[in-house]
Amino acid sequence: MTYCPGVYATPIAQYVIAHVLSCTRMLREHAEQQASKTWAPLMQRDPRGAVVGVVGAGGIGNEVARMATALGMRSIGWRRRAGSFGSFEDIFTGEEGLDALLMESDFVVVAVPNTPQTR
Repeated sequence: MTYCPGVYATPIAQYVIAHVLSCTRMLREHAEQQASKTWAPLMQRDPRGAVVGVVGAGGIGNEVARMATALGMRSIGWRRRAGSFGSFEDIFTGEEGLDALLMESDFVVVAVPNTPQTR
């Protein structure tokens, strides 16, 4: 196996942001209405001002935060140990910090390695 940190940060972050926009703009519901030729009002949400909480403030998490911030969202992160903020507006640590991130977030992204500790 080869260790290549950062290689997938951008495409994974783009995938995450695409889903956030799909949720806020109700793209699935619009497609269903289009297919059935019905047009009921939908309560779309402007993503600007939404809070994206990222569990795991590494390469992928920072890229998600950077893209979310560029779209006017607030990005907060959680990491096991204190460290630099990177692209995040705020960083939380510890169990209490994780609880705070979850309570404050409109969207939660989990970007941690698959290990026995994270399962």
